[in-house]
Amino acid sequence: MFVAEAAVIAPTSIGVETLPGSLDGPVPQSVYTDDVFLQSLVFPSVTFANPGNFRAAQDLEVITGRTEINVEWGDQDTSADGDPTPLASIGQPDSLKETTNPAIQDAGLLQVFNSLSLTEMTDGEGPNFSFKVLFQNGLTDDNPGAGDQVPELIFVERGLNDTFDVELIIGGSFENPVLSDPLRIDSGDFWSSGLSVNTTEINGAQELGVGGFDLNDWGLSGGETVFGFLLTGVQGGPDLNGFFLSAEDPGRFVDPLEPPVSQVPLPASILLLLSALGVLGSLRSRT
Repeated sequence: MFVAEAAVIAPTSIGVETLPGSLDGPVPQSVYTDDVFLQSLVFPSVTFANPGNFRAAQDLEVITGRTEINVEWGDQDTSADGDPTPLASIGQPDSLKETTNPAIQDAGLLQVFNSLSLTEMTDGEGPNFSFKVLFQNGLTDDNPGAGDQVPELIFVERGLNDTFDVELIIGGSFENPVLSDPLRIDSGDFWSSGLSVNTTEINGAQELGVGGFDLNDWGLSGGETVFGFLLTGVQGGPDLNGFFLSAEDPGRFVDPLEPPVSQVPLPASILLLLSALGVLGSLRSRT
């Protein structure tokens, strides 16, 4: 099946921040080996001037090719800056970075992508993987039905040498999403940021590329809300350093497709049942 290629909107500058205690050294510097976080992006038609202009991932699930995608981080990440490695953050040893255990792998990858970190990333071992993600909020295009140079979806990829297909999640549920038509993204067309990262699986720094995309490119004729996407590798092994929804006015972000699991309230009937069971258990213990 022919898949159209998405048009890249290139930024002109990027702003990043390191945390106190980082081993990256003094800022500015162009090569990062410890945590570094996206602060701002300037495009010809719009400026995203602070972290509140971006929304990261809320849920993630690998669908196929678990052996070809794993968690990666800067090779000087000692947690001295208070930000542990992605696996340590979920209570797992770093030795499990190549794990294909869904419970650990998905949680580790979510930890990579649920912040504005550009050093915590995936290391793509090949193109034969796919995963789906939901963002912390949903977003509609700022100009539904007409293309413009204001990106609502941004990808950061190391190496600028991979291609992948993206289908937007525009409804349904995380388990059974409603998807848009696919578009092909070629990171070889990304803007060269001038920033590089050196991580545990490579022997030198590689540059980060940034590409912005207008949601209209996916043919969202009805101004549908975008909640996430399904990504499928095509060529190479995409090393993804981040992906974000972006809006100049943070008030444009809407509720996510599904609330975070930790925030799902129990129905009143279930609370009453649990309360009753607790009372019954108490009576039994007394007898």
